[in-house]
Amino acid sequence: MKNMSRSHGVLLHPSSLPSQEGIGGLGSEAHSFLYWLHDAGAQAWQMLPLVPSGAGHSPYSSPSAFAGNPLLISLARLSEQGWLTQSEWQAYINLAQSWGVDEVHFVQVSAEKQTLLEQATQRFKQALSDSKNSELQRSFKEFCHEEAYWLEDAAYFNILSTVAYPHQPWWTWPKNAQRKSKALTAKIEKKYLDELLTYKIIQYWFQEQWQALKVLADQLNISLIGDVPIYVDRHSADVWANPSLFKLDAMSLPLVVAGVPPDAFSETGQLWGNPIFEWSKHSSTGFSWWIARLKRVLSLTHQVRIDHFRAFASYWSVPYGSQDARLGTWVKGPGISIFKAFQSALCQDGQNLPLIAEDLGLIDQEVRDLLATSGLPGMKVLQFAFDGDSQNAYLPHNYETANCVVYTGTHDNDTSRGWWQSLDEASKHQVRLYCSTAGEEHNISWELIRLAFSSIAGLCVIPLQDILSLGNNARMNKPSSVSGNWAWRVRQEALNPEVSSRLKALAELYGRLSTSTHPTLK
Repeated sequence: MKNMSRSHGVLLHPSSLPSQEGIGGLGSEAHSFLYWLHDAGAQAWQMLPLVPSGAGHSPYSSPSAFAGNPLLISLARLSEQGWLTQSEWQAYINLAQSWGVDEVHFVQVSAEKQTLLEQATQRFKQALSDSKNSELQRSFKEFCHEEAYWLEDAAYFNILSTVAYPHQPWWTWPKNAQRKSKALTAKIEKKYLDELLTYKIIQYWFQEQWQALKVLADQLNISLIGDVPIYVDRHSADVWANPSLFKLDAMSLPLVVAGVPPDAFSETGQLWGNPIFEWSKHSSTGFSWWIARLKRVLSLTHQVRIDHFRAFASYWSVPYGSQDARLGTWVKGPGISIFKAFQSALCQDGQNLPLIAEDLGLIDQEVRDLLATSGLPGMKVLQFAFDGDSQNAYLPHNYETANCVVYTGTHDNDTSRGWWQSLDEASKHQVRLYCSTAGEEHNISWELIRLAFSSIAGLCVIPLQDILSLGNNARMNKPSSVSGNWAWRVRQEALNPEVSSRLKALAELYGRLSTSTHPTLK
């Protein structure tokens, strides 16, 4: 198998794009960004999970691991199609102007956008009932049929959790609603048929708009890189509809939950609270649920980063009810067997798995061996490189293979400029020596970008915040904090030709202007 040609891309979630709607989405702003990436010589756009956001508006916390996020749907496109009137659209963007352009005001956006989406579905339903619209009827029916494997459960769960039993976790619902059954779904379909249709129409629009974006990405030779959190939310369609796939007791309570052990950054570890997979059950089904999950996200993207890869080797299992993660233990994960199943189901002969392993955190030899055996590219993060140890695995001179992805930082890190401001003088001195730079604050992001581009890593992905040399106030997420995350947005004027030209020039200097098709690592 051949190594991928050297290439580069940008990390940015669509919600951070500039738009008139109070949140970035799948309209002209996303298409314009693809053209900007093309002008910058980039061949990849990496983003966060595209699922509906959950607690704290996090894309890593979702009521469905398969559905699309309705907040990303472009209302402008719906207006162009006639599902919204021009006056409805204009009233919305007039309101959105009062929210500002530098961050997403999720509460307002969610409420106002959902109202308009539901209004628009009424016109769509009327169109569906008209025999003259046979093409629309065929398209929608085809979508519902092809996506039924996840769409039905997501729709049932949405109705139960937002209409029947709002603001209540599913394990507190009446007993006959806590388990999916034919009797329950028949009752939902009889009582909430219109609401089920509304949900499916909104998901249809997400799919329609996303596929239009993907077509353009294909034309511009830009690979869309998605993201899959390894765990799912307890309050989700996934756990509610498939309880046997998780370590739950007869009362639907988790036996154990996910987290990570204490380390230098936390004396008590991190208690995430997600239910843990019953891996023996997954194995007995040939990992069919996981394969369906990856097939779904790969229908939207070209590659996928799998978050918390190390849990496939061994995961930290914490007894349910623990106050923190200290009482957890390491338990063996599925290991290479799950990746063999992925290879068989997702790849034709000779193809490589279109996956990127997030191999960060507490990494031991077991994890390194699994990464090597699976053949997946791992991640190298430059912000982790400068601890004074010349053997640090994140320093570019220690990269052993081009089969890796190098980042200046990730969505969980501070911006590189903010990171630099937090360093002690000894660490700053090491950065200056390694980069052969004066280490000036206003230019430090581009020094790290240059270092990343010059490395042997096959793919180099840079957060847009670092390309724009932004500080701490542009950070996307602060792990372990419950508010103020995921809201950052870029201003329209920042995505200018001067910046894209600078990025392209650096890519040309270091041989990252690949002319091949979508980069497949390895």
